[in-house]
Amino acid sequence: MENQTKYGYIHVGIGLPGVRSYTLALCKTFTSTCLRDYSIRSNVDVYVAKVVDDVFEKFRWNVEELKEPFHTYKSRDRVYLVYRYSDNLYKLIKSIFDLAIFINSYKWTQKNKWNIVNGILAECNDVESCINVIDKRVKEIREYLKKLRKAGKKAFLSRLIRNTIRCRSIIDKYFSDLYNYPIFDAYSVLYDTCMDKAVNILTKFFDQNTARRYSDRICRGNSSIYLFARDSIFGIKTSNTDEYFRLFCDSCVETDKYVTVKLVGAKVFDDEVDRIDWIAVLGLDKYSNQIFLHYVPKTLVFRDAEVCRRWIMGLVDEYGRTIEDIELIEV
Repeated sequence: MENQTKYGYIHVGIGLPGVRSYTLALCKTFTSTCLRDYSIRSNVDVYVAKVVDDVFEKFRWNVEELKEPFHTYKSRDRVYLVYRYSDNLYKLIKSIFDLAIFINSYKWTQKNKWNIVNGILAECNDVESCINVIDKRVKEIREYLKKLRKAGKKAFLSRLIRNTIRCRSIIDKYFSDLYNYPIFDAYSVLYDTCMDKAVNILTKFFDQNTARRYSDRICRGNSSIYLFARDSIFGIKTSNTDEYFRLFCDSCVETDKYVTVKLVGAKVFDDEVDRIDWIAVLGLDKYSNQIFLHYVPKTLVFRDAEVCRRWIMGLVDEYGRTIEDIELIEV
């Protein structure tokens, strides 16, 4: 907020999870008339109560400067705590809300929420020390999470390599095109130019509507190599380089009726998976001898080929959970 020094009071509106958000505002007065000033209301910071509520309350009852507000009042179903303004107190309240949002952003921090909060409070002696401890702890956790992600990316690459080797016999037998498929170039920094190039390529294999739909998807995508299957497999490149792109076979299934392989197209850099571009299911219907390729949500990244196949048929949701009241009967 601008010109904070002209304000005398900090107003914290206590929300209710699922009902009312939290608010934070600086005002000239300690009464509710402050919030009727449009110029003030337009600059109020708003926080999701479900995210910040319990963390703020924990600090509120453990930090002396927050325990006893100068004034309280009710307005629009919120209770407002009013504190006399100081740079450090305002910064502390903002830091508490930012800490709560940070904790809510990662699974690891969510799991260790109260260890983090209680550890910070154990070192809080006054407003300034609380600010410093929060800042220090968040930086430490960010570094730790960065190391976890790096280790996870390396482990994921090892898994993809291992599973690709495991599926090699099926690839050799049914999808040997994957070792040397033709790649057409549709790269352009401009969406319209990419669309024109991609449509021109895909209309040789699909009808106009299908070609435009596929082209729109790949030209709005992550600048990668996208695969398609007709009588054989081919790719379209929408990046200016394929140096870091690698194709993996993460899972494979063979039955007497069909063969499916879960493909993962990813950018690999510095011996780790830097980014997953897409996930797809490549398959062969043994009865018709027809190959097919369908893209699936990235949320299925840790699911096997069979779950991905079931998503294509609408039997599971984007996380691989079985949809109720539906049963698959294969004939």
